[in-house]
Amino acid sequence: MHQIDMNDNPTEPISWARWKARLVKTLLAFGFFAGNLTLNAVIITLVHERYTFDSLPLPDVAFDILPYWPNAIDIVESFIAFLHVMLLFVLILHRNGYRIAQRYFLISSIVFFLRAISIAVTNLPVSENRLDCAPKVSIDGSIWQFVRSILKRCMLYAPSFGIRFLSLETLCGHNLYSGHAVNIVIAYSFLSAYVMPSELKVTSLCWWMADCVLYSFSIIAMLLLLIARSYYTIDILIAYIVSSWTFYIYHTVCSHESLHYSTQGNLFTKFWWWPLFVFFEVDNPGRIAAVNRFYNPIDVLKSVITPRKNCEPKADQESATKEENPKEQNPLSNK
Repeated sequence: MHQIDMNDNPTEPISWARWKARLVKTLLAFGFFAGNLTLNAVIITLVHERYTFDSLPLPDVAFDILPYWPNAIDIVESFIAFLHVMLLFVLILHRNGYRIAQRYFLISSIVFFLRAISIAVTNLPVSENRLDCAPKVSIDGSIWQFVRSILKRCMLYAPSFGIRFLSLETLCGHNLYSGHAVNIVIAYSFLSAYVMPSELKVTSLCWWMADCVLYSFSIIAMLLLLIARSYYTIDILIAYIVSSWTFYIYHTVCSHESLHYSTQGNLFTKFWWWPLFVFFEVDNPGRIAAVNRFYNPIDVLKSVITPRKNCEPKADQESATKEENPKEQNPLSNK
């Protein structure tokens, strides 16, 4: 069931059927990801309506230690955008970008699905200025008008992915757990694993320093979330634990072929997302190589612009050569 994928070799031609299978699975993974983001938007919209803005913030040690700067959230969201732009380039230029994209969409979907459940069952008081929260939908009209208003607000909020400077309104009551911290942890984990893998960091000081710099900025970004009072400390901790553990567990199972099967000793099969793992990883065995990982964009552009030469099949070339030199076909013909 798990055989080596020879098409990871850049010199090996890839059939249209295999490209189609890769595209279909990647689109399915993206659909699952988009569905969970939409689910989060729907639940956040409903939680905002049932939330009471009179509740005082919970005591937090970080709020007592760190200063308060509401504009720090803008720096955090700019850093999140930077991480995802880098990740987008990795998905485009990496030789196994489709596999990385599938894993990113699936891991993010798992984490955001758990976040939707957490928001639905537990609502913490707003940790920042309540005056920024959007007003609730009026319930003076009919039920259909209320539902239509909720759906309209959800459709406006969903495309923003929870980013403040993209959203038209600020919805409150969805602290547990931090979606900003989830984006930081997952994006950094993928960049560290596929751009700066351990094989390179052990042998190259530059890659090790680059990973340290990116890791430090990620820690600072999560501290800025506390300085902006966007989330409680427990929100950051839970987001880090859920995101990092899901990433590590998923990639551990990917890296060990013995864990790809439902055996008695493989307790990873008890996870609710195990069928999704089997579906997306059954044709993607082994680890993604740490060397010769990226396409050269200049070479790719040249291959698209420059017409191919010597496209004639080898067999046709040999037959044409024999027709031009009939004497070489039968060396005894001159005797």
